[in-house]
Amino acid sequence: MTKTGEVKILAGGAAASDNYTIRYEDGKLTVSTRPSGGGGGSSRPSTYPVKAEVSKDPDGSVSLSKTSAGKGDKVTITVKPERHYEVDEVIVRDSKGKQLAVKDNGDGTYTFEMPADKVTVEPTFTWVNPFADVANSAYYVDAVEWMLKRDLFRLLRQILTDRADESILSIQIDVFINRVRVITRHQRTNVLNEQSRHSNTS
Repeated sequence: MTKTGEVKILAGGAAASDNYTIRYEDGKLTVSTRPSGGGGGSSRPSTYPVKAEVSKDPDGSVSLSKTSAGKGDKVTITVKPERHYEVDEVIVRDSKGKQLAVKDNGDGTYTFEMPADKVTVEPTFTWVNPFADVANSAYYVDAVEWMLKRDLFRLLRQILTDRADESILSIQIDVFINRVRVITRHQRTNVLNEQSRHSNTS
């Protein structure tokens, strides 16, 4: 049925063998709309989840105006980069990987229109090099970023000036020096490999 109302039912037309008789009784069929949440199988949800994803070592934070929304709803994303970082891009994808249009509001917030599907929000950040004497192309620039992010330059100044608890500081020094060595060695190897590749192809 495609509309509500009452339909008169006229019984008849049945056949019976010699040992049986048939009695007809007219009746009526009432058709009404199904109550919300009624039977007839599961219905699609009216809202869909909104999830934010950040890296394990985040360069900023992200918050959402809604953690679930209906199709056509406006969802606002607020992104706050850490010191010495800036927002590179805010990517919103549905469950099939399709990238949705995102509007940059110019105040650290971004807006998108919710589809009839769950979505994932993923911001990316770029490091802003504050040192004029450190080129972005330097092989050790990743080590500088790593130290700056963990405020190790301030720790070094503390070591050289305050002479704080030397037993603890000596351990911290060893940790970050070894870390810097690994990063710089890795970057230097990449540079040498790149130079070798170019020389072989020239």
